Amino acid sequence: MRRTDLGCPLRSHEPRCEITFQNYPGTDLQLELFQALAGYLIDLGLCTEQIAAAPKKGGGDAAAPSPDYVFCFTPRMHRVAYPSNVVCGTPESVRRVALSRLGRVSYVGGIIISEELGSLLSEIVARHADDLNAMAFPGIEHFSGQRVSFKIYLGPVRRPSTTSERLFAGNCTRT
Repeated sequence: MRRTDLGCPLRSHEPRCEITFQNYPGTDLQLELFQALAGYLIDLGLCTEQIAAAPKKGGGDAAAPSPDYVFCFTPRMHRVAYPSNVVCGTPESVRRVALSRLGRVSYVGGIIISEELGSLLSEIVARHADDLNAMAFPGIEHFSGQRVSFKIYLGPVRRPSTTSERLFAGNCTRT
């Protein structure tokens, strides 16, 4: 998660500007932080949307390309926590397809971290103050109320769709 405001230039990798969350059950701290962040994004309506795959060059009798998916939001509540170009099914969303496509690395930007989530993340770190891993989050309180971007690492995504990818897309996929 990276702050995108003027107080955090792109070259700044300080903890007040950039934090990594891992879905790693080996540490309670990382797991709790990841679950809080994932819960927030799901509450905002984080979802996937199927898009038509680009046709392969060369034509011929090649099989039709399998569809691709992109990250987007399907608003569940009236919130202004993300820009309209990440709302599923909007014309603006077409322009961001390359960055938000599900793959090894996907990008979702423009999300505002609520004061509630910022407080929750700070409380989680404080509860684990005796954990050496907590030292990686000294500036977590600086994310409250700020616009952030995410790089989401999914691991290998094979084509055609694998069972795990279909499960990830799940019921929230818009077609």
